[in-house]
Amino acid sequence: MITEWLPKPADDVKILLCGPPPMVSGLKKTTESLGYKKARPVSKLEDQVFAF
Repeated sequence: MITEWLPKPADDVKILLCGPPPMVSGLKKTTESLGYKKARPVSKLEDQVFAF
């Protein structure tokens, strides 16, 4: 279902995550498995996957 709604990984695509910590943690792993750059423990503005 996630692949139906997320754009394909590209340099001009940013994924913004917000929610309960277990959900954000799971989505960080999922986005990495889909080909997005690995999310850092503390997000920076230039990250492809940014967690609030």
